[in-house]
Amino acid sequence: MAKLRLKTSAAPASPPAGYAVLYAGADGLLHVVDAAGHDVVLQTSGDGLAPLASPSFTGTPAAPTAAADTSTTQLATTQFVMGQAGTAAPLMDGTATVGSSKRYARADHVHPTDTSRQAASPVLTQLAASGAGLRNLVINGGCQVIHRAPKNLSNAWASGEVSLIAVKAEGAVSAGTIRQASGVTALSVGGFAAQVQTATLGISGAVWFRHRIEARDAVRLRNSAAILSLRVWHDVGSAVTWTVTVNKATATDDFAAVTQIATGTTSIASATNADQVLAVADMGDCANGIELLVKADCGAVTGKSFTLSDLQLEPGTGKTPFERRPVALEQRLVERFLRKVEIGLAKANSASNLQAAFHHRGMRAAPAYEATGPLAFTDCVVADFTQSVADINTVHERTADGGRASCGLFSGLTSGTVMMALTSGGAVLASAELV
Repeated sequence: MAKLRLKTSAAPASPPAGYAVLYAGADGLLHVVDAAGHDVVLQTSGDGLAPLASPSFTGTPAAPTAAADTSTTQLATTQFVMGQAGTAAPLMDGTATVGSSKRYARADHVHPTDTSRQAASPVLTQLAASGAGLRNLVINGGCQVIHRAPKNLSNAWASGEVSLIAVKAEGAVSAGTIRQASGVTALSVGGFAAQVQTATLGISGAVWFRHRIEARDAVRLRNSAAILSLRVWHDVGSAVTWTVTVNKATATDDFAAVTQIATGTTSIASATNADQVLAVADMGDCANGIELLVKADCGAVTGKSFTLSDLQLEPGTGKTPFERRPVALEQRLVERFLRKVEIGLAKANSASNLQAAFHHRGMRAAPAYEATGPLAFTDCVVADFTQSVADINTVHERTADGGRASCGLFSGLTSGTVMMALTSGGAVLASAELV
């Protein structure tokens, strides 16, 4: 195609009749002059024409479609873009790589199931969904772990068979036993409960249950909503008012002084399994530790029983079913606070006394020691020796992981003899409970 170039010039003279002159004016615009001398601008700057730099089109502009996989500065039409979608199915697995393909993946693409890997365990999936089985902040809320023998009910807090749940009474106490109720599937999910059995109390009688949560766990509920749920039962013969209270410690793991967070009361008929729920909209700054109290205002009673089970404190605003953890897991959780110690070697230092090493790794704090019964040792050669009465008389050292103590009230020991503990005797408990 031939091109016409015009040089800028002054307006020419009028052409003959029937002719016109086309010229480029000094203003840079295209002009035409007719025989009458009329000078008309044919095109003004930008009038209907797109600029070469950054043009802005309207309507539906079209352009040639580039060949597939083109990678130049050529314009890409919508047809070219759609043609670049990948058509190969995604790989199941492989080595990580940046890749070199010019094709993109569609938004609804699906990777195949990786059959080379082990299928997900339904049990593990369920545990993961519930926070690895630790949604409930109450340790031993199912009352299935025990360490001590039953105890007599009194006006002082005491731990009976069920570990980490303390019990006391108000009013004159004539009888009552703090124990674990087992096989009571009608009372609890797992069939276990903390029980005050055949209590006889005077005027203003009441039975209390208590559980405490250490600061390291309590911080999980700081300034958050929580739900406290539990199941109670009694056989007083008439309705009893049960009160549930949530307190917070004022110092880290120190419950000498507490501040109430929430409380609620419920009237519960005799011989009725009753679920209680206390919704706490805001636990506030409970990071020093949490105390849970359950009280049955029974008044004067004779030979009546009270049970607590399925104790659960969980984050959130809605109650979920009681979380019964595997007993092996619950046992290990309890052992941070209360456990049987492993007695290492001992050495007699008199005819009636020996010094023994205790091992109990990973407890919450340096524990106190108590014997569940007379301890028995052997010299592995001549004889076995048993205390006349359970006795741990002097603690020489103790940490969260172990300790060393003197045990007396033996007879016939030979000073300097190395001894080993026998399982036929009593056990030594290490207690770092929140008392």
